[in-house]
Amino acid sequence: MTSEKSSVQLKSIYKPIASLESIYAGGKADITPDGRYLITTFGEDVIVSDLTNNLERVAKLEGDSEPVTTFVILPNGKSLVTVSRSQQLRVWDLESFELVRAFRVHDSPVLAIAADPSSTLVATGSADKTVKVWDLVGAFCTHSLRGHQGLISELKFHPKSSGDNLTLVSGSEDATVRIWDLGQRKCVAVMTDHVSVIRGLDFSPAANYLISGSRDRTVNVWDMKTYQLAKTVPTYETLEAVGFLQPGTIFRNDKGETVNTTEQPIFYTAGEKGQLKFWDFRSSELIFSQPAPKKTGEEAHFITDVLYRPDDRQLVTVMSDQNITVLTLTDPTSDDAAADVATLVPTVEVAGYNEEIIDVTYVGPEQRHAVVASNSEKLRLYDLTSRQCTFLDHHQGTVLCLDATSSSHLFAVGSKDNTVSVWWFDARPDTPLNARAHCVATCTGHTEAIGSVAFARGDVAAFLITGGQDRTLKKWDLGPLLALQEAALAAEGDSKQTQADRDAATARIAAELAAAPLRLTSLFTVQAHAKDINSIAVAPNDQLFATGSQDRTARIWSVDTGECTLTLTGHRRGVWRVEFSPVDQILATCSGDQTIKLWSLNDGGSCLKTFQGHTSAVVNIRFVTAGLQLISVGSDSLVKLWTIKTDDCVLTSDHHTDKVWALAVRHDEAQMITGGGDSELKIWEDCTQREMERLHTEQVQQLAQEQTLQNLVLAKQYRKAITLALQLDKPRQLFRILSEIRSNANPDAEAPANSGDTPCRLGDPAVDRIIATLSLEQLDRLLLYIRDWNTNSRQAEIANLTLQVILDSYSPEHLLKIKHMNTTQNALIPFAERHYQRLDGLLTQSYMIDYTLHAMSYLTPFDEETQE
Repeated sequence: MTSEKSSVQLKSIYKPIASLESIYAGGKADITPDGRYLITTFGEDVIVSDLTNNLERVAKLEGDSEPVTTFVILPNGKSLVTVSRSQQLRVWDLESFELVRAFRVHDSPVLAIAADPSSTLVATGSADKTVKVWDLVGAFCTHSLRGHQGLISELKFHPKSSGDNLTLVSGSEDATVRIWDLGQRKCVAVMTDHVSVIRGLDFSPAANYLISGSRDRTVNVWDMKTYQLAKTVPTYETLEAVGFLQPGTIFRNDKGETVNTTEQPIFYTAGEKGQLKFWDFRSSELIFSQPAPKKTGEEAHFITDVLYRPDDRQLVTVMSDQNITVLTLTDPTSDDAAADVATLVPTVEVAGYNEEIIDVTYVGPEQRHAVVASNSEKLRLYDLTSRQCTFLDHHQGTVLCLDATSSSHLFAVGSKDNTVSVWWFDARPDTPLNARAHCVATCTGHTEAIGSVAFARGDVAAFLITGGQDRTLKKWDLGPLLALQEAALAAEGDSKQTQADRDAATARIAAELAAAPLRLTSLFTVQAHAKDINSIAVAPNDQLFATGSQDRTARIWSVDTGECTLTLTGHRRGVWRVEFSPVDQILATCSGDQTIKLWSLNDGGSCLKTFQGHTSAVVNIRFVTAGLQLISVGSDSLVKLWTIKTDDCVLTSDHHTDKVWALAVRHDEAQMITGGGDSELKIWEDCTQREMERLHTEQVQQLAQEQTLQNLVLAKQYRKAITLALQLDKPRQLFRILSEIRSNANPDAEAPANSGDTPCRLGDPAVDRIIATLSLEQLDRLLLYIRDWNTNSRQAEIANLTLQVILDSYSPEHLLKIKHMNTTQNALIPFAERHYQRLDGLLTQSYMIDYTLHAMSYLTPFDEETQE
């Protein structure tokens, strides 16, 4: 064991290589016409994410300190128009993401906005009950429309109107729909058959009809020729979005029949039930209803908006929990369409807002995926390579804790609903992300929220330990899942079958369990602590397990009998995490008292070490580097790396902006994940070896460059030497070169050849000429060196002589072009005056020597011979 440890390279640097950030906190969301960018509001800012490149953040359009209330992408896709609570309208270029213009539009917040088909006008609807139309090029108001008695909730331009015949439709909180003829500058119709706020407007494909969706649970159909109500379609749910499907769209209805919208116009609705529904426009019959989402938690999540993208056959749903799902309409007439494929297939799921990340764990044999528990009843499963996300619904309460088996095929989830669920992860490469995780078992028996779960650490986990706020521990028998685990391990190691056959066999077992999840049996229940149990860890040999509690103690338990064998006391606050060393009989604990402690399990639980350095509670720890180092995270938003032998903290990182709760380290320790109160999931990479190689390369290069500089000076190739010193940013070497040239100078060389010539300042005319021909960038760097040299009296002479050469050689106009000229001269002048005063004082004092010598010349010389 000792030889193994001695051969391990200690880590020193982890760097964040990716961050899964929140991009949407409610409000407006939309996709550009080309389908490339997802644009979302996030407080006072607007976030632009690339849908074609793993949702990478392309731009963050800075706000004006007030929340963005709405925005619209112009139909030409070239510009974005945003409006904030400050009533300021801003126009952004979607190629450069630069602000083009901004102007004030209303006296109250703008709640609705729409752009005309020509992309030259936008209409804004405000809480001040008015609708205004704006010319974007001239930044002036063309129309101010009054008549509504409530705030404006929806706007829509007539798709086939243009020029002087533009028609605008507005919906309001007063439950009316108004038709505005912009050419005549008046309202031509008022439709009053709704009884609640209007939430959606759209025109039929031929624009002969208008549909309006309201929170009064109805869709009204209006004849655009007569402006009369044609019919009312009851939807039995409050609506947030309505719209027509494009003609030519083919899909399969609930009866399995193929529907073509060219022959049969179809419109969709979405609202409080969280479902997309398709309706036959002529018969008003509901022909397709998306499967109802599984109800989790106390609050049902509803659809707040639907973005229709006909060219890609996609409908994008925006949910009230800030999640966005791209649904693709399956074409039943295509060659690869299966009979059992759903009509709407989720192809992209976006977790708009992660809330507070509580726990995270790697899953899958290759650990390319991670399960995240946030302040929600839904789990998030991330593909860490593509950054895609899917949601796992099961629990009725907030998910609090996670753990995965050593093989990472199974993971367990503890929740506030007092239950634990066990999930199987399908590692087959061709499995869609939303079909990778299946709940295969549940544990019911705790009476309060589950605070921690821990699997046995063997290759095949035989048991699961759980604990929580009911202060009890339960051991659960995983015997019914052994066949599934053994099949997975056999599939990884069996070479007699093809990989496809092995995977298929494992998938069949998982599918049977997922169809009817098992109820696991508790092997024992123990009253463990006086307060909530925060953490459970199982020893590597599966013989012991440890618990940490808010009662400030950690305890060691026998896995077989459930008896407490050791109690560890010493922390002054609750224990947040316990962790066994992978190689020694040592337990690490971290606490709210800002410390980490190491305990020996051999001699009755003596405390071996205490690590201090966090400024707030330490909430999570992990052993790395064969037990030689610890990684810790805390409420102070810091991530720290500790070397146990030397007690040194070798790394402190503050990349998070709020408390860090979650920490997971990959099996190979080359990567780790952290998450916390800032809603960011950060992926870190071990850069120790790379950094050591870089430092070694830099040292070799530095030695070679210094030797080159010395060789150039010896060869009196001053131009190359000075240029190289400036290029390599070596002020010390450059000062040494100039000092050496000055000290070796011939006094006769400093005098000018002619009376009108400039004297040589640095002792060699060639050096003065080199400085007189530097580029602006080189001059800027040289002046920064002079500024630093001038602060030291020993270096001031060379600094001022070099400065004098620059002033003699360049015009003031040229010097003003230098980047840092203003700040440099402000730093040079005070020290130059100080050096001048010092030299002037020395010169004044030197006159006393002259006076003394002159006075001494009048004394009678002492004649020693005469004296005798």
